[in-house]
Amino acid sequence: MRRPFAMAYPLRSALFALDAERAHRAAIRALALWGSLGTVFRSEMVETPVQLGGLTFPNRLGLAAGLDKDAEAIPGLFGLGFGAVEVGTLTPRPQGGNPRPRLFRLPEDEAVINRMGFNNGGIDAALARIARLGPRRGMLGINVGANNAERGGQGGHGGMPGGGKPEGAQGGMPGGMMFGGGGTVYQGVYMNANVTNLKNQTMAIYVPAAYMT
Repeated sequence: MRRPFAMAYPLRSALFALDAERAHRAAIRALALWGSLGTVFRSEMVETPVQLGGLTFPNRLGLAAGLDKDAEAIPGLFGLGFGAVEVGTLTPRPQGGNPRPRLFRLPEDEAVINRMGFNNGGIDAALARIARLGPRRGMLGINVGANNAERGGQGGHGGMPGGGKPEGAQGGMPGGMMFGGGGTVYQGVYMNANVTNLKNQTMAIYVPAAYMT
């Protein structure tokens, strides 16, 4: 009997011809392009509001962090009908993540193993993208985490070439992380702190009220 969420769609063969990470990037670029075109031919969002943590979500269908790591495809993802989209994980400074290969398909289980390691372009660049967006159709989540050094990670996993700190990046706290404010107000946004792999480190996050709903 066919399972309801079987991986079957017209572009499956083309995407599976690519390695998993290249296919992921292709999907994000396609969703970003669709979003820039106004998500034409999108499905109407099913409105079944639910209250959680003092926030009202348009429906119960949410996308967890890990797919749109750099907040590049938010309108396109909402165009698919999600009531909530969480981007990230975003770190104070850009970092490259774990060595490749780091994303593995499990076709028999209709799943993937994600060992990408917080690869992202930094929270400043992502917040700039979010600030340029128009009204959203649902609730936006921003997942934040510590840079690899603050997480107690091994050398070679993160940071920019040469170990430099990009101009304008928010600084990380020793043994933890801190995110600054910027003064931009984002309506319909919640923050989620990813505290995995801290290895007994202390993490401190400063989240200004301007970032909260």
